[in-house]
Amino acid sequence: MKIAVVGGGSIGLLISSMLVQLGYEDIVLYTRTIQQRDEIIENGVNYKLNDKSLNYKIKCKVIDDWIDADICFLAVKYYHLENLLTNDKLSKVNTLVMLQNGYNHINLVKELSVENIVIGIVEHGALRTGMTNVEHTGIGMIKLGVLKGKASRMEDLIGNSTSSVFKFSFSNNWMELILDKLLVNIVINPLTSIFRVNNGCLLSNPYFKQLSYWIFLEATHVLEIENLEEKWDYVESIIYKTSSNKSSMLKDVLNNQLTEIDSIVGPVIEIAKKKDIEIPYLNFIYNSIKGIEQRE
Repeated sequence: MKIAVVGGGSIGLLISSMLVQLGYEDIVLYTRTIQQRDEIIENGVNYKLNDKSLNYKIKCKVIDDWIDADICFLAVKYYHLENLLTNDKLSKVNTLVMLQNGYNHINLVKELSVENIVIGIVEHGALRTGMTNVEHTGIGMIKLGVLKGKASRMEDLIGNSTSSVFKFSFSNNWMELILDKLLVNIVINPLTSIFRVNNGCLLSNPYFKQLSYWIFLEATHVLEIENLEEKWDYVESIIYKTSSNKSSMLKDVLNNQLTEIDSIVGPVIEIAKKKDIEIPYLNFIYNSIKGIEQRE
């Protein structure tokens, strides 16, 4: 089975390491920069979990050509998707697994010629500590749901998994997966970026926890999500599992890079406008991050 992992960030490095641990050898990791490609070719990918460190030699290429794979894990941020999708670089992929934050990517991929498209949620905590280094900071689940076609290739991959660390599950409701991930990202990413704290501070600090819950309530109201107690427990569980992590948005802010605020909070604000729902907290975090982007 030919497997591609597109994206050399924390999730891309984690997924690549996971696949090697599961015994897969025909893996190609695609990076955006030549520098990262060269370092991975020379040094391999260094994976760390607690006090255990492993090194994996993984084939690596730059994303500048078609991707030929049975399964392709797409682990790039939303604003990097357009170049991949418009240039038809995925036309030779049988099954595409989308791992983006937010919701906007759904509309982008629905019309792709790729036969099978799977939505994925990675609940693991991962921290990239260098071009070739990833620290596994929280063990979770990789949840999958079929957006288009079938998931037979993914089922084959999952069926071969006997790992106690990398576990998969399938859902018949891809939209629920997306909304669950959206809630997590709406709560974690903006607040950690505004206050510049690790994820866990949103629970350990009572004031941040209250703000997190108010943001959660606004988002669930706009999205008409029920089972609030169950959903809040889920958000808290992800914060706990990734407590030592810096969120992806915080890392973007600290590196003076564009954030994913438009694809995470933006769609919810648009829905609220159409429904004429007041959302002071969501508007505050959205404008705060946009202001930080412009300032820096």
